[in-house]
Amino acid sequence: MANLSNPAASEFNAPNFFDKSISACSFDTDTLTIPFRRGLQIVNYYDLGRTQVIAPTGELKPAANNGPTPAIDKAVLDKYDTWHDAGNGISYKVNFKVKRFLGSMLYEKTIVFKTLSVADQKISYTLTETPLDNTYTEVKQSDYRNLTDSGQASREYFRVTQKLKSGQETAFVFHQTTPDFYLKVFKTE
Repeated sequence: MANLSNPAASEFNAPNFFDKSISACSFDTDTLTIPFRRGLQIVNYYDLGRTQVIAPTGELKPAANNGPTPAIDKAVLDKYDTWHDAGNGISYKVNFKVKRFLGSMLYEKTIVFKTLSVADQKISYTLTETPLDNTYTEVKQSDYRNLTDSGQASREYFRVTQKLKSGQETAFVFHQTTPDFYLKVFKTE
């Protein structure tokens, strides 16, 4: 039997965990049912409620220090949210959000592909901020940096290969420093 004069008093009877707590102005009882499994160990019942993540119920508002969204050239803005032909029966569109990351403003660009083919297709591509030329260096995705040490857009790119299923849209996210984008398709099969 537990000592009920102790605020952390509890007793354990498998498969239930009974918690009885007394404070100066209340008496609380909780029951936590635990399915029996070999090797089950309860480290600290009181931390259980503190580790839960509760989803927000209202709309998220941008942080006050994000500042205004920069003006984007109309020609660049017209490229967004419009389906474009990528060849071989594949279409794509790009959407963006402005994000602040480590004091820098980045454009989070989501590219969405869909195929008109009845068979699944595989596409290998990259998305760059200027047309891809020989000044760009291909790197692994894990080594990619969108900013140089001086704060300028890097001249690096990484190759993405995705399987496109017929009738479904497939998306991928890029983080870049300027709003403009150029798609380079390396291979479709």
